[in-house]
Amino acid sequence: MKIAFGVLAAVLVAIGFFFLMQRGEGNFVMGAPGAAAQYFVAVAALFIVGYAGSVLGRGAVSLASWPKRIAAMLALAAAAVLLLWIFVAAPILDIPYLARPSTITLSEVETVVDDGYEYSVFYKLQGVDAAGELHIFSIDRAACEGWDPAVRRASVTYLPHSKTVLAIESL
Repeated sequence: MKIAFGVLAAVLVAIGFFFLMQRGEGNFVMGAPGAAAQYFVAVAALFIVGYAGSVLGRGAVSLASWPKRIAAMLALAAAAVLLLWIFVAAPILDIPYLARPSTITLSEVETVVDDGYEYSVFYKLQGVDAAGELHIFSIDRAACEGWDPAVRRASVTYLPHSKTVLAIESL
């Protein structure tokens, strides 16, 4: 059982690393692949937090004094809640929107290439909604490179909690 669990963990880490590297190059950010990557990361985070919690929890229980045990368990619980909030909360909250995602119309639309990082390039689409609020969405490299700068209005269909863009339509 431990070997199968280890193999599953290695496969999850390898796939997660693949997604991470591809996202750093501007791929698997939007559309169905972007949503799938978001949910894969959530499942991997659940698996990793569960596995690490069980291993570290056994170590915390074996501590000699009960104050150290309680402190270690509280620290583990806080770390688990934080990691789950970061990686799992938005995809779970987006589940009701998979069938009917949010749509917003933006004006003053432009694309931005954020290449100020050593190993990653992030592609953004930004624009202003009817209330004058600025919205910034992550998009794929292909969508950014194919965007016509003359287009100043767009309709963006997205999942509201993770802000995963499903489709962009120029207006």
